[in-house]
Amino acid sequence: MNIDEISFYANDGIICDNDYIWYYANELSSVIQVEKRTGTTKVLFVIKEAFGSFSFRSIARFKDYIFVFPFRGDKYIKYDINSRTYLYKKIPNEIENWNWSARYFQDSTSLYFYFQPPFIVRFYLETEDWAIYKLEEFINGASYNDTKQWLGVGAFSSENYILFQFYNDNKLVRLNQLTGKISIIELNLPYEDSYIETMTYSEGGVWLVLNDRKGKSRIIKYDSIEFETYKEICAIENGELSKDRTVTFYSQIVVGRTYLWLLPFESDRVLKVSKDGNMMVTPEGIPVINRSSLKPVWGRAGNYNIGKMLNETYTNMHIWSNTIVEINIDNDNIVSFVPMSFDRSDIWEQANLDIIQENTYYSLKDFLIREVGL
Repeated sequence: MNIDEISFYANDGIICDNDYIWYYANELSSVIQVEKRTGTTKVLFVIKEAFGSFSFRSIARFKDYIFVFPFRGDKYIKYDINSRTYLYKKIPNEIENWNWSARYFQDSTSLYFYFQPPFIVRFYLETEDWAIYKLEEFINGASYNDTKQWLGVGAFSSENYILFQFYNDNKLVRLNQLTGKISIIELNLPYEDSYIETMTYSEGGVWLVLNDRKGKSRIIKYDSIEFETYKEICAIENGELSKDRTVTFYSQIVVGRTYLWLLPFESDRVLKVSKDGNMMVTPEGIPVINRSSLKPVWGRAGNYNIGKMLNETYTNMHIWSNTIVEINIDNDNIVSFVPMSFDRSDIWEQANLDIIQENTYYSLKDFLIREVGL
């Protein structure tokens, strides 16, 4: 297999500024940098000590530093953009063994990680201090410590609260940033047997994308984070993709000036929807995803993960085809491009390792030899 044929996907979201996009390429244990203007791509750095695949996951930037957090393990990475060096930093003992497949949300000062059973860990980007919040309230005696309580990708902050959604459920986790109290909100959704696919906060209300387990998605808007009154925007027939199974068709909803934008997870296309629900189209110039051309991971096609809003532009990346989309929410314009391939010798040089671990845990150099054929 040629290295250029592998999808070096953004495992759990991207970060960006006005000029560059960065993401953690899971299969190469590397952080990749994409220049927006030219589409040129390079390997910013390889985490040499990473063993095989899925060692790290979440990525964030603060000032001149890039942070990479583990999928498993007791250390995180702090990379200095100016000196082009990185350090391993220790994770506090009380959380190092938790499930670091956690979802996360970033605001201007902190990262918030959700763990199972419900804990939220706050990482202060300026000081690199940690705070741990534990769930004290339960619903109907349930402890929410089973594997069904994974989180979806919808998360937002509003009025001193951080809210996460449960995956394919009708429940939300809410953290009061002032008191540190976590509670679970169970929504009385207006449609039978429906659940939340994704959500966001904009224009003073909460926008939800729901699914009714029979292939129909709906967009609704609650008027506040108290979730008391709502209005339906539109319904979306997803057709044969569902076949009466639990599906997340859309992973992100982006609110523009006039339109709503839905980014696919198991659906195969981006949707542009007018806020009155009367118009729904696939935007021109944004390709429909050819499911058969992608490697069969979970049978999913869309796989846009955690995006980034910067000023008036929302950026996200399709993790299997590497297509990057940018949505300007002020003028409701969307563009997409596929970054150029990077120089494979850069990977080879940075991956000059001799560490080989048993089974699947081996060095990146060994991975490239065995799996990629370099």
